[in-house]
Amino acid sequence: MKAKFLLRIFDKIKIAPFIIPALVFCLGAHTYVYAQDAQETLWGNFKNKLKLPPGTNRGSIAFFNGHVSTVSSAPHGGGFRLLRSSFGQTVAQRIPYPNFQTEALTRAEKMLYYEKADESGPYAKEDAAFRYKVKLYGEVEVGEDDYRVTALFEDMGDYWTNDQRNRAQDAVEEILKVLRYDPLNKELRNTLLDIYYDIATAELILISEKLVELEKVRMGIGYAPSPGEFLIDEQIRRLDEILPLYDNAVKPYFELLSDNLGVCMAEVDPSAAAQGIRFGYYMFCAEVPNRSLYAGYRESGGDLVPVVDDDADGEPDILFEGFKDLVLIFKIQKGAAEAAAELARLYALRGAKGDADEARSLIGEAQRKFYTDGLILNGLFTSEQLQNIDPSSNLKAIRAGWSRAVAALSNVKTYLEGKG
Repeated sequence: MKAKFLLRIFDKIKIAPFIIPALVFCLGAHTYVYAQDAQETLWGNFKNKLKLPPGTNRGSIAFFNGHVSTVSSAPHGGGFRLLRSSFGQTVAQRIPYPNFQTEALTRAEKMLYYEKADESGPYAKEDAAFRYKVKLYGEVEVGEDDYRVTALFEDMGDYWTNDQRNRAQDAVEEILKVLRYDPLNKELRNTLLDIYYDIATAELILISEKLVELEKVRMGIGYAPSPGEFLIDEQIRRLDEILPLYDNAVKPYFELLSDNLGVCMAEVDPSAAAQGIRFGYYMFCAEVPNRSLYAGYRESGGDLVPVVDDDADGEPDILFEGFKDLVLIFKIQKGAAEAAAELARLYALRGAKGDADEARSLIGEAQRKFYTDGLILNGLFTSEQLQNIDPSSNLKAIRAGWSRAVAALSNVKTYLEGKG
């Protein structure tokens, strides 16, 4: 049976002064609890029972009416009170409808991936959020009848706009809606992580193109300062625009690590729940060690072929094994730290009115952020888990570069303090 319950959860220690209102929907054997901080799905073990007076024909239909008029008279137990209930359709404990996982995965993949999308309609290939993964590779002529496959990253702005960002977010919501019903489903978990990975990759490619344009400004290529301005002014403007983009790239990951995603951790892993571990964090740590990076696909003669296929088996080659999300996050963090250090250095070098204060504020904010982020990232996996990581991932060098960039912020701070 389906029942809707409006519950109030009372603090078991402070009974009178503190009441937390919560709205709970019980659908057969699952319950949404809307509390102060987040929504959670709880899986109840109750069974709906029809209680009839003695002598009543059990084959008949029973009708009930009326309602509980006061809180004190409501059925209660375990800190909950039932204020209102109604009957509805029977559902299985963790199955809102048949094949719900497959249907959600199919919809999400068609929204996202060019190779999974339809030729036309609501899931058309040209509307796929991550079509950049196919479209950015092309063949460039390097000699007579000699072509080389290369990444055409300068076109990224055409393939990754707010429309694609919004469509990717719609796919995230599609997966989250069903993941709370089946939180142990590895395909759902990895599809969600794939979406976050491909979002972060898209943002990083855009950043890379903006850094190329910044380098041209440094070299005076294609840019001439306005009267009364200098090249350093434009460099500061561009870096100031680039820096927040790094945060946009990793934001979904960091939000994931602090989110329960509507899943009751006590049902998934009671020991982890007792430690206060969120499901997003739990899922990340469980899946990422086995998430390897593969080469993508590209179009060739109307067909999709692997970008890298050295063994000629028709499948994309593996680039490195395991931890691809961690590698990408550290790569983005390294770039962010380098950009922050460079921007602070440019402020210090220009020395205009207010620049020293801007630099100090930037350094302070960046140091706090990277310290906090570092605690989170370095606490995800043990040294034993990381000691045998695939050298091809280059994770050790990337982490070392991130540390150097963070240290460079302190060097600029010391320089500013020396200038007074």
